[in-house]
Amino acid sequence: MKNITKIIVVALIATFPLLNSSCDKDPLESYDVSLEEAKSVMLTEAMLNLSYIDVFNTAIRAGAFADEELKKMAKMNNTAIEDILGGEMSILTEDGQPNLPATIKIDWGATNKKGDDGFNRRGMMIARLSNYWSEPSSTITIEFKDYYFNDYKIEGETAFTYEGGNLYHLTIINGKVTSPEGKIAERNSDTYMNWAEGSDTKMDITDDVWELYGVIGGKTTEELEYTMSISADTPLSKATSCKYPNSGISNFTIKGIKFALDYSFENSECDNKATLDFYGLKKEIVFN
Repeated sequence: MKNITKIIVVALIATFPLLNSSCDKDPLESYDVSLEEAKSVMLTEAMLNLSYIDVFNTAIRAGAFADEELKKMAKMNNTAIEDILGGEMSILTEDGQPNLPATIKIDWGATNKKGDDGFNRRGMMIARLSNYWSEPSSTITIEFKDYYFNDYKIEGETAFTYEGGNLYHLTIINGKVTSPEGKIAERNSDTYMNWAEGSDTKMDITDDVWELYGVIGGKTTEELEYTMSISADTPLSKATSCKYPNSGISNFTIKGIKFALDYSFENSECDNKATLDFYGLKKEIVFN
């Protein structure tokens, strides 16, 4: 199974020692796209991925919650949801009866609440479910109401479609993430996530492994525009138990210049290293 993404390259405050070079001056400094610009793009993409994949994880749990409430198949109370995400989940009803399409409210309140994954959330999401989430082609659309993830405000038109098996289609239109300092990064994306591990324990996010592939367009807080593509042959793989992707290749384009970031630095184990292929020169990246 494949799964993508909790692509949490958290804090891409990275050091980039040049491999196999004794030059004092970095030869990349003479090119149209600087290494600092590349670092800025990677940092932005890491933050955006972390933010919106968390939204996806929340939607998955909302869908599972709605299915069990609607079908009355098993017990999954609000306390279980609170333990995982830190918020309280409830299904909105008409005349006391849950109906399809269903609307699920996930409410963290006005102050931060910490989930089992260690992240703080506050505010509210409204998840609208077109059909039973276990049915292929069912969709969940998310509306944000002053929602903050680790003090970053999340906005945008976000939708998830269940493709069957463990595959999900994610689209983000006019996505925007605002930092506590008021800096704004933007994103539009058309991606797929495959749930490689942990799909049998939907209420436990600690054993999840995802793989992500597709096309992403974004803008950094310095308004530097970029695109990123990830092939289904080399998807980004991210386990909840690891802070960094453990394999996969991201292909970036900035100002028409292409470069790649390969997370399979030495092996597919969890580590904090990747290789940047920039203008044909390769640099080791160590994520701090």
